[in-house]
Order: sequence, then C-alpha cells, then structure tokens
Amino acid sequence: EGGGGIHALDNDVVVSGEVEDFAFTECRQLKKVTFPSTLETIGNAAFEGCVKLTDIGTLSGSKVAALPQQCFAECIALTSVTVPGTMKTVGRGAFFGCTGLTEVVLEEGVEELTEQCFMNAEKLATLTLPATLKNTDPAADLNFCGDLKLTTVNVPAGAPESVTAYKTDLLEYIQNLIEAETKA
Repeated sequence: EGGGGIHALDNDVVVSGEVEDFAFTECRQLKKVTFPSTLETIGNAAFEGCVKLTDIGTLSGSKVAALPQQCFAECIALTSVTVPGTMKTVGRGAFFGCTGLTEVVLEEGVEELTEQCFMNAEKLATLTLPATLKNTDPAADLNFCGDLKLTTVNVPAGAPESVTAYKTDLLEYIQNLIEAETKA
C-alpha cells in the first residue's frame, strides 16, 4: 500500500480518499484504475502519461466534483470515457492528447468544459453532450482542436438551444479544421 490510500495490484490500482497531484504521472505499466465511492479528490496530472491505461472504470458515485487539469492527459490507450453528471467541470487539458479516445459521454449535470480538455484526441468520433452544458463557443476554448474524426455529436431531446447551437458550431468548427488541414 502506498500513501493516500493507494493499493497496487499488479498493473491495476485501487484508490480511496484522495489521489494527490502527479501521484501516478508517467506510470507506464498502469492499465486499470478503480475509483470507489469514497474518493473525494483527484489531483492535477494525477494519471498524465499513463500510456497503457485502458480502463478508468466509473467515476460515478464518487465525491469528486471536477476532473482537474491534465488528469488523464496523454493516456493514449484510453478508448472511451464517461464523465458522470456529479462532476460539474472537466478541467483544462483533462484528456489532452488521448489519441486512442474514440467516444466521450458527458452525462447530465456536467456544466463546463475548460480549455483544451479533449484537444488532440485524434480518433474521437462520437461525443454525447448533456443538456446542462454551459459552454457556448467550441472554437474559443480549443477543446476539440485536432479532433478531425469527430462526426457524431449527440444531444438529448429537449436540450436548450444553447446546447444545440454548440453542437452545430462544433461540427462546423471541425469541418473548418479539416478543410484547413487539406489545404496545408
């Protein structure tokens, strides 16, 4: 057992209470993390650069209110992520450079995507937005810059006009990026 309620099981980790800043940064053999309901905080860049991390399980039910900056940045083996609605904010660069990420689901309750949170997730194809999203300009925050495969953005029926407009603007932004890339 390490500090902060960390239990290592081969290439898997079970955490409890809190995960400190940079706790697992560059742990290149880490493949799975289990977050129990007792989890209260995750620190900045806690899992950044864990290149074999494929499973972050579920964060649902934890007491964590926000994903901090660069929390899972450069975790290139992650393929799908669900951010529970109990987490109001996805921090700056939280999933920056997750080049294997193909699907992201933001559950109802998520309100804010901060700068570059999904930037350079090159294979991201499907995104589900919640009706609770308050972001208004997908180009301004560079959240999806470099995500040229993003073609499907789902919004719930009855979502506010602001969320529907965000979807439309996001798909147009991606199309503009593709056209710029083609001309380069």
